[in-house]
Amino acid sequence: MGRITLDSAFVAIFRSLRTTPAAVFRIAVLLFLLLHVAGCAVPRIAPEARMPIVTTIETRGLPQGRVFDLSRLWLVRHLYSEKSIIDYESRAEGIIVANGTVEYPATGLEAIARVQYTISFRLTETIHDAGITLAFDSLLINVPKVYDFRPRLWQVREYYGGYARPLVSYEEYEASVRAVSGVSEGLRRYLEEEVKKGP
Repeated sequence: MGRITLDSAFVAIFRSLRTTPAAVFRIAVLLFLLLHVAGCAVPRIAPEARMPIVTTIETRGLPQGRVFDLSRLWLVRHLYSEKSIIDYESRAEGIIVANGTVEYPATGLEAIARVQYTISFRLTETIHDAGITLAFDSLLINVPKVYDFRPRLWQVREYYGGYARPLVSYEEYEASVRAVSGVSEGLRRYLEEEVKKGP
């Protein structure tokens, strides 16, 4: 049996160290390719490419003029916006363009991070024979203005936030869909109640 010398032990350790980085590199490349392929399998389209968000409401049993009046009334009563609620309206064309702001529908841990966040939008309502088409576009995330209470010697700004920005993630797009769906649902229920009341 041969003797293990310090030199032979050093050579063995050196060889293992020399081959280990290559093995780690190969594993890292393989993991990267697997994750890349998995990410490509379910593509997430940018929020801008999915605009506008469109919903429809059936209004059978109500004449178009009545639908226009009821829709306008509901929008003015239930939408909030720093801009004017009604931007444009045409009874003859059956079109109402309105502005609105709703709470950001955050869930889970996101609800803590998104306290007082809101979503603003422009709504174009088109009234036709079969019902209403609602198109929501120009969606913006409104970041609230908050006071920075952490004392820092190099602090430049006392407040942070206080601005509006476009949607930047698929999660924000999904939250926006939930938010504007609440607007559509509220208008739909209101019109259904009016249909039940009769002419």
